[in-house]
Amino acid sequence: MLETAYLLAVVLALGSSICFAGNRAFASKPLLNSDPGILTYITLLTGVIATAGALVIANQVGTLLLVSAFVVVIFAIVGIVHYAIGRQLSYLAVKNIGANASSPLLASSVLYSMVFAVLFLQETVTFLIGIGTALILTGVLILEIRSSVLKRHGKYKTGYLAAIFTAAIFGLTPVAISFGLSIYDYYFAAVFISYASATIAYTLTSNTHKIFKGIVKTPSATMTFYIISSIFASGAQLFRFAALSFAPVVLVAPILSTNPIFTIIMTRLVAKDVEVFKLRIIVSMIIVVIGSVLVTVSA
Repeated sequence: MLETAYLLAVVLALGSSICFAGNRAFASKPLLNSDPGILTYITLLTGVIATAGALVIANQVGTLLLVSAFVVVIFAIVGIVHYAIGRQLSYLAVKNIGANASSPLLASSVLYSMVFAVLFLQETVTFLIGIGTALILTGVLILEIRSSVLKRHGKYKTGYLAAIFTAAIFGLTPVAISFGLSIYDYYFAAVFISYASATIAYTLTSNTHKIFKGIVKTPSATMTFYIISSIFASGAQLFRFAALSFAPVVLVAPILSTNPIFTIIMTRLVAKDVEVFKLRIIVSMIIVVIGSVLVTVSA
């Protein structure tokens, strides 16, 4: 029974990894000439609709009545931090340095998970964790970003820092998700609460008038890419929450960290004219993925 649950978790995590890659790949070209805030808001609205639909299809609408205030707070924080703040930062990174160049930086999120575990959970650093950490840092250090910045006419420092902060956020939220699902295991309802909370918070704190004006002025071709990107984002979260409900973070996280490999495949298909495919970027991706897997498995 446990083996079946873990196998299902692996499949779901792989689906999430592919969807994360699709989200960034389809966002790459349209973000060149538009505000990341527009895509963030479209992604949030799409997420609310998609997760509401999943709730209805899975017959989990009634489970919202079972949720406690404490669980709502957990998933609301996850939604606001990950879906609103983290997602906008990730789009800012893609806008300035591209999906390919930002992927290794985002995949280093597992490093922040380990730092969190050592500082606050008193976990120890093993030899393999040390090797994995060294590989992640090596992959990040050899990453060649300037050619991508020049091709996209972006800002190096803005894109790099946005990717680093996104990685930190993405590294910490899986722990909160896993904890929340250990109390309340209705993952479709959990994703819906997260998306709804993030959408409400973003609406209250952003210049929605400017965003809606931007949406109205967005060309239909760009909007199509944005909607596809947003659907991938919703799928990534649904798959990720589902995977974490069947298996622990240490099994799910290494599979999620493979998304840079899928990113470079998908950008080759839909954004090859605005992305860079240099050997150093590909090598950096592979090294970071291997390091991430080593760190998480060793944990």
